[in-house]
Amino acid sequence: MTIDREKLGKIVFDDSKKRKKLEEIVHPAIFIEVRRRINSIKKANPNAVIIQDIPLLFEVNLDKTVDKIIVVFTSKDKQIERLIKRDDFDEDHAIKRIASQMPLDEKVKRADFAISNDGSIKETKRQVKEVFRMLKEV
Repeated sequence: MTIDREKLGKIVFDDSKKRKKLEEIVHPAIFIEVRRRINSIKKANPNAVIIQDIPLLFEVNLDKTVDKIIVVFTSKDKQIERLIKRDDFDEDHAIKRIASQMPLDEKVKRADFAISNDGSIKETKRQVKEVFRMLKEV
């Protein structure tokens, strides 16, 4: 049996109570597994730079568990456009997905590093390399 992510997404992003319930069920197991993997990496290489992709970092208070925060941001219009293209969402569903998270401008304010993803891939890669260089120096 597999989960129909598209159906589930439509259910939980149309009803915030159902989304919260799903998060209450799923997040604890995810957090345990992430902590296990981090501990394993640190044991193998205490100086490793560990990068996690956590869309709800602030919303679930995981910002207190990391050393540095990098936010990759783009305009709301580009967010909508990319969700429609990547995940085949309609505009309404894309907007609901975005609205379910903290606004990107607030995340950028809280971040240690911010990378704009509005330009070319080359420019985004340049910013990523610069942030990684700075992280390795810490």
